[in-house]
Order: sequence, then structure tokens, then C-alpha cells
Amino acid sequence: MTNPRFSTLGSTLALLCCVALFSGCKKPPEPAKKKVAKVETPSPAAEDAGAEGDTTPDAGPAVDAGPQKPKPNPPPEEAPEHLKAAPADAQKSKSKLAWKQLYAGYGKDNPSRDDTVFIHHATWKTDGKRVANTWRKKSPKILKMSKLLPGWREGLSKMVVGERLRLWIPEKLALARSQRKRGKKGMRIVDIELLRLKIAPKAPEDVRKPPKDALKAKGGLRWKPLNEGTGKVKPKRTDMVTVKYAGWTKKGECFDHTDHDETMTFPLLGVIEGWTEGLQLMVEGQKARFWIPKKMAYDGEPRKPKGMLVFDIELLKIGQ
Repeated sequence: MTNPRFSTLGSTLALLCCVALFSGCKKPPEPAKKKVAKVETPSPAAEDAGAEGDTTPDAGPAVDAGPQKPKPNPPPEEAPEHLKAAPADAQKSKSKLAWKQLYAGYGKDNPSRDDTVFIHHATWKTDGKRVANTWRKKSPKILKMSKLLPGWREGLSKMVVGERLRLWIPEKLALARSQRKRGKKGMRIVDIELLRLKIAPKAPEDVRKPPKDALKAKGGLRWKPLNEGTGKVKPKRTDMVTVKYAGWTKKGECFDHTDHDETMTFPLLGVIEGWTEGLQLMVEGQKARFWIPKKMAYDGEPRKPKGMLVFDIELLKIGQ
């Protein structure tokens, strides 16, 4: 927040610096007032998570790791038993994934494809060699379910927060094709614990195209107010704004969203054009849905969602 003792000139210079700093960005920056950790999809070669392929997805907003279980379960210290094959009492799926519960959880929801998971895991080869152990780090891995390899995604989809499973993941479900081409082979045994679940909001019914009552705005942007709001002033292009939001592709995939206790603060000139134009139509307290054409969104940028995008945005505050 700007100190009221600053001169008008000082405030103007600070604002110009902020605009210059962020004007090249096409995505909201991290919230300035929170200690954050980014969603990650590490390279599969490192085997520190079940990332699919060699591509890095759109990371989404920075997110706080949130509260965890007060008394965490002890980390695994040694290679587990049954490295060559799952034990007889392990559960098995049609895909040949096997799993066994090590610690019960206390959550209620299972992760779905668009959700974000906060996890710790340790991974071994069948010869007992450990190839990863995130418990050695203070921060958990934060991953998009949609970007995980099939075995990891299937295993996590069976879990609730606080639960730890041991997975026996067949080679084709545990390793990306690029990894196998580089000579990596064999089943992977993974102890994985779900620490927190960030649930993606469901796509609206009109996600495929704007409805007839959607309003037209500059550059082909279409929008629809979802409430009236409480403010009277609309932001200018040079303003800072604080929002909550969720974004979907035309297929209904939620690729980015704030959590229930999370907000984002950024300069309007530091985001995609559809946001810069759309937020200037709103007042504080207002929620609106935007159908942003490709040219006003990421316009084919690598590793970004493609085509027209749909955003629900709530404008919480204008200014810092």
C-alpha cells in the first residue's frame, strides 16, 4: 500500500516503474503479499515426479502450500519390500497398477483431472535404487493432475488428503516414451502422500461459445456480467487490480484458477489483452464471464492454452 506521506511525484514515478516492469508479461504475476510456491511439472528425466512427456505446462497462479496435517507421517527411510512385484494383498486395476495403503487419510475428495495436488513421494527401481525423495525438501511438489503420467494420475485419483499409498507402476504407466527411448526401463515403486488438494471449478455450460445475450466489447471480446458489483469506478489501463478467477478452454478444461482463499494482484498492462480490456469494463465487487478470442489471449504461445479462452473474474479491488 502506498505511504500517504509520499509526494504525488513519487507516487507517479512508482507507478511508471511498475508499468515498465510488467508491460512485457502476458500472465498475472505472483501475489506480492503471500509467500508462494509455484505449480511444477519437472522434467521426466529427473524422475522426481510423474510428469508426462518433456513439455512444461502452463504453471497457473502461484499458490500457498496451505495447512498440512499437524503430525505428519514419518518419511520412508529404506527401500520397501516386494520390489520385484506387488504383494498378494495389494489391490490391482485393469491397467495393472497395484497399490497398498500405508497411512489412512482424513480428506473427503479424490483428485480429478483438472485439480492440483500437493504431494511428497519417494521412488525406487526394482533393484532397490532410489531415484527420488521429496521428503528431503521442506516444500512439497505441486503438480497438475492433467500433466502427470497415467500411473501417477490413476494412483492419486484413488487418494484423499492425508493418505499415503505404495504404488507398483508398470513401466508404460510410470515412464514417458521419451524416457524409454533414452534407455530407462522397469517398474517403479512409489510411496506417495497427498498433502493438499486444490479443486478446480467446473466449467460453465456456455464455455464453448458466447451466448446470445453476451455483450460485445473492443477487439472481439465478449462478456456477460454475473452481478452488479458494489463499486462505481472502473479501473484504468495503468491501475493495479486484485481479483479471483478461473479459466477454461472451449473443451471445458480448467487450466488455471485461484483457490478459495487466494487472490491475485497485478498491473492491468501486465496481462493478456483480453484481461486488460475486460477488467476496464468492471467495478469493484463485480463478477463477469469473458470469452476471449485467440488474438487477445495467448495467440499460439508455446506451452500456453490455445484458442478462445473463457474466464470468470471477480474484481475485488482497484489499486494496491
